Amino acid sequence: MSSDDQRPQPDEDDERDERGERDESAEPGPGDGPGRRGTPPRPLVLAAAALALAAFAVAVAFGVRWAGAAQSDELAIAQTREDVVAAAGHAATVFTEFDHERADELLAERKRISSESMRREVEETEQQWRDSIAQAELKTTSVVEGVAVEELNLHEGKARVLAVIRVDVANSEGEFSKIQRLQLNLEQDRQGDEQDAAERPWTVSAVSDVRYGASG
Repeated sequence: MSSDDQRPQPDEDDERDERGERDESAEPGPGDGPGRRGTPPRPLVLAAAALALAAFAVAVAFGVRWAGAAQSDELAIAQTREDVVAAAGHAATVFTEFDHERADELLAERKRISSESMRREVEETEQQWRDSIAQAELKTTSVVEGVAVEELNLHEGKARVLAVIRVDVANSEGEFSKIQRLQLNLEQDRQGDEQDAAERPWTVSAVSDVRYGASG
């Protein structure tokens, strides 16, 4: 027997297994090369990222504008409240002060800060008011102790205010003989467009008083 006959022959199954392993290892995996399956092309990925970034920028810009608008509205309301309080305090003193020596001055100021309807009412009762304070020879000094805005409508230009006033009443000899405290309800208007509202003053459209207390 020759030496070739004695050499062990390779098993056919082993050869097929080796060829199969080589063939499988030669196939590209799912993550190999530009032709990998299941992964979108790079231009689509970049486009999607750009769209996401743009959407985020729009959301941020909208949020900033919304926050700015809300803050602006709050500032406008706060400023308007201050204007209403100041106007109501001044009106409360003007409509509760009496002085026969300053009748012309007080009446002129009442007309100036009144709405059209309120101004007509002041004019209709002007002579009666003059006669009454001249006969009594009274002088009063009013001091605002508190003002509260109960209603405020910026769109319609209307406000309702509650004011507490201390009124010092002097007799004809100039001696302070009585102190009164009044609670006034004032209704105020601001005519015109809302755009130029800040340039227009608040006027008094109605004044009503409720006796708060008296001492003296």
